[in-house]
Amino acid sequence: MRGAEGACRRGKLVVAVREGQGPTTHCNALRQIDLAAGKAGWKAPVPQENEYDRPLELQLAVSGDTVAVARSAVMSGFSATDGRKLFGTSKTGNCYPVAFGGGARLVLVRQCPDPGGAPGAVRPLLEEVDPATGAAKWGHAFGSGWTVGRILSSDPLVAAAYHSGRKVWSLTAFTADGKVRSHGEAPFGTDQRCNGWGDGSGDMGGCPAAVADADTLYLAGGAPGRELGIDLTDHVIAVDLATGKEKWRAKAPDGRRIWPMALEGGKVVAYLWPEGKAAGAVVALKPADGAQEVLLQSPAGAAGAQKVFFPHGARTAWAGGRLFLLNGRVKSPEPGLVHHALLSFGK
Repeated sequence: MRGAEGACRRGKLVVAVREGQGPTTHCNALRQIDLAAGKAGWKAPVPQENEYDRPLELQLAVSGDTVAVARSAVMSGFSATDGRKLFGTSKTGNCYPVAFGGGARLVLVRQCPDPGGAPGAVRPLLEEVDPATGAAKWGHAFGSGWTVGRILSSDPLVAAAYHSGRKVWSLTAFTADGKVRSHGEAPFGTDQRCNGWGDGSGDMGGCPAAVADADTLYLAGGAPGRELGIDLTDHVIAVDLATGKEKWRAKAPDGRRIWPMALEGGKVVAYLWPEGKAAGAVVALKPADGAQEVLLQSPAGAAGAQKVFFPHGARTAWAGGRLFLLNGRVKSPEPGLVHHALLSFGK
């Protein structure tokens, strides 16, 4: 199990749990936690879907009242209210599921045999599925060599895919009924967790630096790096979802990293990462041209504390006028060691 996997809905958290502490135990159950009361709720086993189902690692996504669980080329759906199993692995030809994306839509990625490829070659199929039944509403097949690694937005639906042979990545926006709204290879670089390459975990929602409204995707980007994952995301780039073309770029000062976090009051709220002696800040960007104004400037003395949260491992959030920085991996307490988990700033 990759640390603690979970999905949250309306103050209720559902996590994958392991039975026992032995080296041969696996994540084979779900547990609901009431965040307001701080108490455990229902517990439900994750039954085997077939003889090849091995729960070595569970990936969870939530959509509506459904918690979807993907692992080992199978999937299951459970009620977030009471833990009832809603559906098991569905079939689309000879395609097998590999990952879910949650949110406004429940999106499933399958790997399918590639008829034009070498023996054993596969190509991805992106489906929207009914959260109540697991049945596919529509599907879109990507071409040979592509890997769908990220869902950057669930409403509107925007997927990022990566071509391992050509070392390029693309953005595909979909209409509500699954038709391609726009598609294009991105001429800029972004964080590896956002460019469709993924990290092999099946975490489809793992991009920490993308937000979208009905017509535009706002994504942290910059000049393409020589290697994966080292792009300097020193711009917020606005992409027109109707055409797939770039609208504008807003550059961070002094080459600092900048990540969009939310949409608020018609503006894009972004985090400026600390650099040198400069502490982090929260800025608002006008959606028409990216013009910036500072919403929250952290004091200079906070720069050191903020630098503990490395961009390639941190999560950022903006809520109630406060900035939250969360470490991407939180360890259990260890004697004599300090693990930084959460940092928050506000006025």
